[in-house]
Amino acid sequence: MSVEQLEQQVQALSAEELQRFAEWFDDHRHDLIPPDETPAAQQEELLRRRQEYFDHPERFEKVGADAELNEYLGGIAREVRARVPSTRPG
Repeated sequence: MSVEQLEQQVQALSAEELQRFAEWFDDHRHDLIPPDETPAAQQEELLRRRQEYFDHPERFEKVGADAELNEYLGGIAREVRARVPSTRPG
């Protein structure tokens, strides 16, 4: 199937089907599209932050078990959702 044919199929979807497809694609995009190489500036930032962690570990919050990590990240997600208006119908 060509990109043009795919575009036509996507545009023919109902609003509900399009929403489901968009959510599915968001959930699977990293499985479908191989990641690009990390740009040099981003790589430098990652290395800077890594070094900052090694130099000042006391500045970082330690998270142990998976459940604790999930709760920590869930808290961040809840805070973001509270601050950013949803684009999903609702």
